[in-house]
Amino acid sequence: MNGRAGELESAQARVTELEQQAREVATVAATELATVRAELTSATTHAERAKARVEEIEHRAGELRAELDRVHADIERLQTELAAVRHALRPADRGCRYSFSRTVTVQQFLVS
Repeated sequence: MNGRAGELESAQARVTELEQQAREVATVAATELATVRAELTSATTHAERAKARVEEIEHRAGELRAELDRVHADIERLQTELAAVRHALRPADRGCRYSFSRTVTVQQFLVS
């Protein structure tokens, strides 16, 4: 019976040793799992913030594109108006120079 008692005692010691190793492995695994979860939470938060920032930038880019389109339209309209004014002034410009200079001369005469 002593042989069996020794085997039983040896087996119980081995079970105790394996249980201790299992607890250590579980502790390490739990620590690593907590670390990974924390990193995942941090990465998820960072990704959500980045996504929000991208959406904000895309929205602002859309606003700027619309503003640029309005500016281009304004420039085109002003160039058309300027061309029309220049065209309207060209024939009158020749006649106005004499008329303007006569007006200046008459005004200078009246002032003196």
